[in-house]
Amino acid sequence: PNAAAVAQSLTARLCLPVVVLGETPDDVPPHHIGMYLTPLPNGAVAVGSPTLAMQLLGPDGRRELAADLDRDGLPAIDDRPETLHRFDAPSAQLEALGYRVVRLPLVPLADNVTFVTFNNGVFHGDQFLMPSYGTALDAPAQELLRAEGIRATPIPVRAIFRHHGSVRCLINRL
Repeated sequence: PNAAAVAQSLTARLCLPVVVLGETPDDVPPHHIGMYLTPLPNGAVAVGSPTLAMQLLGPDGRRELAADLDRDGLPAIDDRPETLHRFDAPSAQLEALGYRVVRLPLVPLADNVTFVTFNNGVFHGDQFLMPSYGTALDAPAQELLRAEGIRATPIPVRAIFRHHGSVRCLINRL
């Protein structure tokens, strides 16, 4: 069956709307959805945005982050147009469906599985356990969540995210 048929079947069974992101696999990031999308308690959806990350960093901050990642033996930043499309397309699709999208900075790396992402966290009561990388993007990500009324508690993940996950991934293992 195609994606529309699966969504229709699930909507009928769950009595809830089901959204399939992307028309093709190239329309979405190449990782599980929790790495780049977080439903927020206020009804909005936080979506990771490399475009926002690059704007927040600016040219100097981007060079600093690239050098910092390289010192840790991590892949280069992936800002190819096709990569940016994979992150921008879900935001555009959700907005077209009437969802309010909050963009969070996200930096995809060239291996297609390692992200500096603030989405891969977990809600615990009224707080969001947010990944923190020790970069210039940590504070803006935390502030964007606070602006949504979310108490974001940074959890340092710099030593582990190179293994392609962070807070949510660790908690799922526990």
